This record gives sequence, structure tokens and C-alpha cells, in this order.
Amino acid sequence: LGGAPSTTVNEAWDIDLEIEGEDFPEEEETPAAGIFFPTAGRSFAQHWAENPSSLAVDQIAAGSFEAAMPLLRRQCGIQCFAPLKPYFMAIYAGATGALPGLPLLPSPLSYINRPSDSFSRRHALPALCTSLQLLQDRLKVAYNCTTEGRFLEAQTHFRHIMHSVLFVVVEEKATVGELKELLTISREYTAALALQLKMKATADVKQQLELAAYFAHCSLQPAHLPLTLGVAMSLAFKVKNYKHACIFAKRLLELNPGSKAATQASKVIVMAEKNGNSTAQEIEYDEKNPFVVCGGSHTPIYRGTEQLRCSFCYQPFLPRFKDKACAVCLIGTVGGDASGMVNMYQPS
Repeated sequence: LGGAPSTTVNEAWDIDLEIEGEDFPEEEETPAAGIFFPTAGRSFAQHWAENPSSLAVDQIAAGSFEAAMPLLRRQCGIQCFAPLKPYFMAIYAGATGALPGLPLLPSPLSYINRPSDSFSRRHALPALCTSLQLLQDRLKVAYNCTTEGRFLEAQTHFRHIMHSVLFVVVEEKATVGELKELLTISREYTAALALQLKMKATADVKQQLELAAYFAHCSLQPAHLPLTLGVAMSLAFKVKNYKHACIFAKRLLELNPGSKAATQASKVIVMAEKNGNSTAQEIEYDEKNPFVVCGGSHTPIYRGTEQLRCSFCYQPFLPRFKDKACAVCLIGTVGGDASGMVNMYQPS
């Protein structure tokens, strides 16, 4: 049983064919096609950096700090960027968002664009975390701190407003005027509060009288000017500088202060006249000659005297402070060149 077959399967089934002709060429094995990865696309941050914007804040939001600093140096004469580092980081962080992903994997970044009627990736602009309204709200806080006598805190708020003005973007020229007004107000208060803080820190009576007199000549709001005059009047009266006490008392009455302040000023005038408006301490102060206060030396620069201005905040300085960093805004250059602050989007 089961012996070896004598014929092949093909022979048994009669399916063998003998066909004369050339043999078919063997097919060559073709190598597998190569795998090509797609070219990586460009992120919004790269488009922001390449956008022809003359606004330094757009370059900062894109993370291109090295492009933003020359713009600020050319437009506002900024020479010291260390105080602006927190603003740079906040603007950069505010233009991106991190989306949570899978565990143990990094969160992908999402780039946030400014609202626009016509969206184009090539002309996209980053969203900004600064606005005029935020600065106006901060100004109210700074005013309250000044009224309550928290001078150092108030000065910090005013200086924050000055720095933030650099990074606010507006759409109308009228709003640019509001930004410049904010800068002027903040500069005046920052410089004035520096006088007040220095007056509290010194024990020199003569210097206290001078600083109080200069403080009373700063351009402050109507709510605060009577307070500065009251300080100067009281200090002059206490050291028996009746002449200056009388001057400040009369200026105070011109502002129609409250009944208590008016009564006190009237009494000071009477006492000063009784004492012949004498002066116990000579000070460097000429109330009849208009002046501005040097932001570096805290001394008066009278009309007709040479002066320099900060390239950014426009604070006056004596010529000996030329090319130094502004002591008021901390970032500008005294006597430096600047083309002007830019707060509207203008493709360069």
C-alpha cells in the first residue's frame, strides 16, 4: 500500500505543455520608493517677526527682542533696557498660549493674533496684553496712593505707566494724544514724588525747605497742589521763614481750599506780616522767576538757562547730565536723539 508514484502530478493530470519560443525575462525587483517628509511650515511667531511693522511691541511678542531694541533706541533714545525686561517677558508670554496635551508630552503652543477684518497669515499681527484702558485704571490707583501719602508706591505706579506707554498700540491719532498726555502726567508726578521722598530722607533743614518749595511748583492735579503748598507753608513757618510761608499761604488761598486749610493759611499770613516777613534760613528759591526742576540734581533751572531733555519722557536736566540715563524714567537718554514714539501700526 502507498508505494511511490511513478508519474508526476502534471503528467497524471495531462497539464504539461511544451511551448517553443524565447523565455520570458525575469522581472527585476524594484527598490521600494523613498520616504519623503513634508517641509516644516512657518509658525505665526516667524511671520510676526518678518511682518514689516514699525512697532517694537510686535517684534517683542514674536520673541525677536534683538530687533525690538534698535527700534526703541532709534524712536525713543532708550539706552537702559533692564527696567523693561518684565514688560518684554509679559508681552511675549501674552501672545502665546499653551494647550494641555498627553501626559509626559510637552504642551503645544498656540499663537494668538490681533483681531483683524481681513486675515492673512503673511500680514498677521500678535495679540497684545497692554491697552490704554489698563493704563488709565493704573493712573487712578496712582492718584489715590498720592492722596493717601504712599509716595513710594505712587511713584512705582507712575513709572509703570511711563514704561507701558511704549507698548500700547492704538488705531486713531487722537488716542495717540491721550498716550502722550499719560506720559506727561506720569513724568511730572514721578519727578515731583522724587522731591518729596528726598525731602523726607534728609535731615538738612535748608534742603528740606528748598525741596518743599520746588515740590509746590510741580504741575500736579488740582486735588494735590493744595497739599504740596500746605507742606511748604507749614515747613517754612516752623523754621521761621515767614516770607516764604506767606508766599505759599497766599498761593494756597488762590486755590479756594477747604475751610480748615483756608483758616490756617490766613493765620500764617497774619503771623508772617507781624514778623515783617523775615527769613531765618536763606534758600535757593526765586518765586518770581519761572523755573523747572532738574531731574538729576533736584535744583531749579530758571528761564533762560541752558537745559537738556530726556529723549523719552522729556524731563529737563542740567547740561552736566548729558548722555546719562534719565533719573526719572530710568530708560531714556539725557540730551539723546530720538525720532519719536510710535504707537500706530505703520508698515515700514
